[in-house]
Amino acid sequence: MSKQTTARFMHVDGLPSGFRVWQRPLDTLGVLLALAYAVPALFYPHGNDQALHAYIGQGILLGELPYQSGISGKPPLIFVAHAIATLLFGANQWAIRALEALCLWPMAVVFLDPYGMNVEWATLQ
Repeated sequence: MSKQTTARFMHVDGLPSGFRVWQRPLDTLGVLLALAYAVPALFYPHGNDQALHAYIGQGILLGELPYQSGISGKPPLIFVAHAIATLLFGANQWAIRALEALCLWPMAVVFLDPYGMNVEWATLQ
């Protein structure tokens, strides 16, 4: 890590910046409101495509090949994502949504930071 990159993640006193709730109350409030807004989505039933993707993803865990146990026009990584969700959270309808929710924070940091969006507070260092 370069000296310039390291300096971006440090406070004036030289300590790691880290996530401090009391320093960014509006950001924290926004994150909490977004999470509260997203909670009902965990309980939505599968749509037609999601049910098929979950079925094929569970088949992958049983050693089956995608496009052999079910036909879908989606690329294979969607089935792998459903398989990972099933491994982490079990075979239920909210598993893929929980995986999506867990991936939102890292994706925001990865996609916004290269554009200088000042998201170092979100890296939880």
